[in-house]
Amino acid sequence: PHSITQISEACFQCCNLVNVTIPELVTNIHEDAFSGNANLKSITMMGRVKSIAIGALSLCPELMKITGPYGSPVLNLKTMQGAGLDDRQHSKRESCEINGKKGVTMTLT
Repeated sequence: PHSITQISEACFQCCNLVNVTIPELVTNIHEDAFSGNANLKSITMMGRVKSIAIGALSLCPELMKITGPYGSPVLNLKTMQGAGLDDRQHSKRESCEINGKKGVTMTLT
């Protein structure tokens, strides 16, 4: 729904998700929100998520693409590592478009 502003702790933990779109009004993703989704391949943030908590993306070995608005404060490797992607590096950043606005895709290796 359009009124959701946060994704709660362990909300989608081990749910067998493949692709996730975070609604535009969400600003915070809490601990372990998506952890344990072994088949999760991509996350698209429609708005400017301000924080991704420790472990929010842990145990998601197939996660390769994270897309969000240009200038999004969470689209940096340090935040992603804290979120549970400690052994990952971003291999490239590409410009893209999200709802007609400038965005960035971070590809992980």
